[in-house]
Amino acid sequence: MSQSHLIISNVSFQYDSSPFPLFSKLSLTLPPGFTALAGKNGSGKTTLLRLIMGELPPRTGSISTPVSRIYCSQTTEKIPEGLDDFYYSMYGGDKDAGRLFSLLGMDYDWPLRWKTLSRGERKRAQLAVALHANPEFLALDEPTNHLDEEARDMLLNGLRQYRGIALLVSHDREFVDSLCDACLFIRQGKILRRPGPLSSALEQEERECLEAHRRYEQERKEYKRLKKQAQLQKEKADRHRRDFSKRGLSTRDHDAKAKVDGLRLSGKDAVGARLYKTMQERARKAELKFENIAISGKQKTGVTFKAAAAGGRRLLRLEEGAVFLGGGRFLRHPELSIQTGDRIALNGPNGSGKSSLVRRILHTKRELSDNWLVLPQEISGETLLLLQQQYGELSDPLKGELLAFFSRLNGDPEGFADVKSMSSGELRKLLLSFGLLQDAELIILDEPTNHLDLESRMAVEQALADWPGALLLISHDRFFRDKLTAVRWEIRGSDLCIEESVDEGR
Repeated sequence: MSQSHLIISNVSFQYDSSPFPLFSKLSLTLPPGFTALAGKNGSGKTTLLRLIMGELPPRTGSISTPVSRIYCSQTTEKIPEGLDDFYYSMYGGDKDAGRLFSLLGMDYDWPLRWKTLSRGERKRAQLAVALHANPEFLALDEPTNHLDEEARDMLLNGLRQYRGIALLVSHDREFVDSLCDACLFIRQGKILRRPGPLSSALEQEERECLEAHRRYEQERKEYKRLKKQAQLQKEKADRHRRDFSKRGLSTRDHDAKAKVDGLRLSGKDAVGARLYKTMQERARKAELKFENIAISGKQKTGVTFKAAAAGGRRLLRLEEGAVFLGGGRFLRHPELSIQTGDRIALNGPNGSGKSSLVRRILHTKRELSDNWLVLPQEISGETLLLLQQQYGELSDPLKGELLAFFSRLNGDPEGFADVKSMSSGELRKLLLSFGLLQDAELIILDEPTNHLDLESRMAVEQALADWPGALLLISHDRFFRDKLTAVRWEIRGSDLCIEESVDEGR
């Protein structure tokens, strides 16, 4: 390989439609190996990848990259350039192509039926082409989106074969931890590099955030103390100024006038003023000190949840039976029951019947409560209209509570009022906020972390961990799922099995 490192020097970039630069004087060096790139939605992760790939020109600075570079984008609608060549190489006896074909679980007819392939199959084909080309630099943008665990593990095994420079954008913490030796965090146009896997980097960031809050409070208290002392000194100086004034003295009171003149000659009239200025300056410096302490991350907003209903009240009972999946396929299940406080993960490969089972549950008579919230994978236009209507009907105090929930889920309050213009991730947070506000007894979530950035995933995770109600969760994010659930409904072939979670997160 011709260049062992990728070097970015003093790069600035600004979109023409934006009044502010996205990056300013950005410099970093990427060594061989996998480096994670993390940041909020809209922070510039994909833009940075496009700058490195040469798709966007920087306003200032330079980017020195290896000659061969490949960018695996989020979308997989188009057939990857080079897929036919990959198959020709494999048919011609290329051992690397054959190894990747087997490792990634590919099939011989994929180029012929691209439009019917699942997202996971397309992503594996995209990666096979990239790894077979063996570029010096590989950029990966959310490679695990919409993948089930089997496809995700195949992807992981394939990427472990790569030995060049790789930059990975992913909100899948376990996937990133398995690959990356360092993490880059985008914060307000700047990049902070931390060594080690993502979980360690996040723990370090949390410790630094707590320390910054502690120092902030300490310096703020010191500022208030100095400001109070400065005010007291000012009042004292004002009294001295009145004492040193000849106003109000009788023109015949020569002794008093002589005393004031003596104090002025001694300089004592200026001492109070100087002390006041000194205290004022110390207070000003203390103010600047606490204002300049960088505080990252969001603290809890003070939102509290009502206690869960006592007694393990049953919310759902579904008799033993089978769900028709189409094409002559069925999913058999035992009697299913959900009680207050239950935390259940519904697991299985894509197409195994998870969503079909949820639809059956929703069509089942709710025995004791209609107070459920269902968060589907995709939010329909009908749901959008309902959200707007519900928000308009809320009283001002309830709107304030809803905003508090939304903020705790890492939602952006500035874009809160216009539901139509919200991103998919923000809409998910809003819908979940309504459920939390209404004290839903059961929340059913189908891939709730799709479209959420890492910080939002963590905020939703913490809020649901604190929430006392029942939860039925479908998620391929193992870290998220294991923290929130204690029981698994596992689909194996045509059967649903119930088991306790191996790694109970609560």
